Amino acid sequence: MKNGECGNNATCLHPLNSNAVTCTCKPGYTDVGTAGNVVCVDKCEVNNGLCDNNATCSHGNPNFGQIICTCKPGYQNVAAGGNVLCVDKCEVNNGDCDNNATCSHDNPDFGKIICTCKPGYTDSDPSLTNVVCLDICEYQNGGCGDNATCVHEPASSVRVCSCKLGYINTDLTFTSVVCVVTTTTTTTTKAPTTTTTKAPTTTTTKAATTTTTKAPTTTTTKAPTTTTTKAATTTTTKAPTTTPTAG
Repeated sequence: MKNGECGNNATCLHPLNSNAVTCTCKPGYTDVGTAGNVVCVDKCEVNNGLCDNNATCSHGNPNFGQIICTCKPGYQNVAAGGNVLCVDKCEVNNGDCDNNATCSHDNPDFGKIICTCKPGYTDSDPSLTNVVCLDICEYQNGGCGDNATCVHEPASSVRVCSCKLGYINTDLTFTSVVCVVTTTTTTTTKAPTTTTTKAPTTTTTKAATTTTTKAPTTTTTKAPTTTTTKAATTTTTKAPTTTPTAG
């Protein structure tokens, strides 16, 4: 009788001078039989060897009876004291991604961690292995240029470039912002407006009104009236009356 009909994964024992056979599962195996039958199967095939659902069960070498629980790719052991508790790496310290990044897994390689900058942030150096996320307006001024300011709504990657005070956007297509200084334009506008209005109004009104009214009225009235009246009356009356009476 082969192995006392205990099966390949069990050992057969019997007391001396007795035909009673005892089947005992070998190390690394467990009995799943019923009604007194012994059926030994690999412990890793029964409830994953009591390992975590996100772990793989294996045996020690050469000690097959030792059960080893190992977290699957993409998971991390957070237990202590020899226990194994596997959680998603992205749930532990954000998978070691930047605070301004989101952690995800590659598909189909779940073990590969992918760090992606959140909206409103950009990777400051894509050539590096680690992803360092900076505010899009803090990294190279958001591409707005030295003479512009960069702003964006929270959690948004849409940036708005606005020319600083004293500068104007010369890109008429509005596809970009090209800010140039506006000093020349400001001077030309103010100068002609101030001079033209004040000078002609003040001079013309005062000079013409004062001179024309006073001068011709005074001279014309007094001179002809006084001279003509006195000379004619005195001479004509006295001369003819005195001479005929004396002779």
